[in-house]
Parts: sequence; C-alpha cells; structure tokens
Amino acid sequence: MLDTINLDFIKTEIGNDPAVICEMLILFQEVLTEFEDSLVLAIGERSYPVAFITTHKIKPSLKMFELQELISKTTILETLIKQKVDFSIIQKEFAEIQTLLPDTHANIEQLLLQYQ
Repeated sequence: MLDTINLDFIKTEIGNDPAVICEMLILFQEVLTEFEDSLVLAIGERSYPVAFITTHKIKPSLKMFELQELISKTTILETLIKQKVDFSIIQKEFAEIQTLLPDTHANIEQLLLQYQ
C-alpha cells in the first residue's frame, strides 16, 4: 500500500501556515518530477555517477514527507547503482518506483487543494 504524504515534519519544523505548506508541496512535486526525468536520462545514458547522485539527492525530500515505501525502494536502487549492477536490473527497480509516482503526485494535488 502506498504511503500518503505526512505533513507533521513540515508543521513542526516550519509551521502550520497553509501558504508555506503549499509552497513546500509545490517544491516537492517539482523535485519528484526532476528526480524521475533525471533518472530516466541517467539510466538511458548508463551513467552510474548521475544515477547515484539523483537517487541520493531525492532521499531527504522523501524522508521529510515520511514516504517510507519510496524511501525503501530508492535506497535499494541507490545501493544497486553504487554496486554498478547491470542497468537492466537498475531499470527494473526504477520501474517499481515509477509505478508509485503518479499516486504520490495525486496525493500532492489533493493536499494542495486542501491547503489553498
């Protein structure tokens, strides 16, 4: 089951201002899109360094919103990339992450409507 975005960290550390929450959600949505686009390119180019940096860079955002399933799958992917396994295996693991992203984007949209 897909995790839903948890705003507790944002509310505790940054505040409960709806405008700030919306800004953080919009930024997170942009970061998720950039993550997916960058990883598609890195895998297509078979670039271990870019793929590693891309997976490593997304993890703090996933942790901030407590998306445990995405954190777990991204950590596995990062490990595979670090070990320089064949890109067909990396692609397969990334495909599993990609199946979760539409629901995550939908969850962001739902929260944006709630906080606007």
